[in-house]
Amino acid sequence: MKLYPFSALLARMKYITRWSLMHSTRPESLSEHTCDTALLAHTLCLIARRYTGTPCRPKTVAVAALYHDAPEIITGDMPTPVKYSSPGLRDASAHMTCSRLNGSTNSSTTMTILV
Repeated sequence: MKLYPFSALLARMKYITRWSLMHSTRPESLSEHTCDTALLAHTLCLIARRYTGTPCRPKTVAVAALYHDAPEIITGDMPTPVKYSSPGLRDASAHMTCSRLNGSTNSSTTMTILV
C-alpha cells in the first residue's frame, strides 16, 4: 500500500480528459467539470433555500460536488454505466470517494490508495 499526498492527487485532475457521449468544440478536463459541477450545485442549493425553503447546506453540497469524481483521478474518466456495472468497481469507487471526505483536506492530508 502506498500513500499519496491528497493535494497532489487533486492537482492531477487538470490532466484527465473527460469521456463524453456528446461532441464539443474542445475537450473538457476533469478539473473543469468538477468546478462547473460545484458552482451549479451551490447555486441550486441557494435557489432552493430561498424560493422553496428547502433545508439544504450549499457549502456542504459544493464540497461534495468537488469530490464527486475523485476516484477518476486514479482510474481516469469512466462512463457511469461502466462505473456501476461491476460490484468491484462500484465498491472501489465508493471507498476512494469516502476515504477522506470526513477529514481535513489541507496539504498535509494523505489519501490511502491500494496499488
